[in-house]
Amino acid sequence: MADVVMKVDDLDGTPIPPDGGGSVSFGFLGRHFEIDLSNAHEEELAKLLAPYIEKAREVATPAVPLGETDRARAQLLQAEAQRNLAAGRKPYDTVAAREWLQEQGIDFNQMGPLKKEFREIYERHYGLPAYDTAPQHPTKG
Repeated sequence: MADVVMKVDDLDGTPIPPDGGGSVSFGFLGRHFEIDLSNAHEEELAKLLAPYIEKAREVATPAVPLGETDRARAQLLQAEAQRNLAAGRKPYDTVAAREWLQEQGIDFNQMGPLKKEFREIYERHYGLPAYDTAPQHPTKG
């Protein structure tokens, strides 16, 4: 029996039919985000952002330099992971890990949190700290 994968609207938890919405990516304050939205919520977001987009300058996505290897990507991801950990955040975004796993043809359940075994494949490949790694803050007692 085949697994059925269905996206769910991240705002209200309702199922998104195959032709009824999808993933929306956006950036704000130097960070990049992705959210799954129904068509209605996509339109709502577009209306909210319209006045800002109208006044904003579109910036081209920087081109990846020719010849950049996986090693260079690993160095970038490792540096970002260290900055994230220092700021008390998770070392990397699991959205990127999911995309990489899909590109590698690794079959994983797309619903719910990314399982540890799949995070570890991504972490080993790029030499990243464990996703569960977080700064330990001593408790005051």
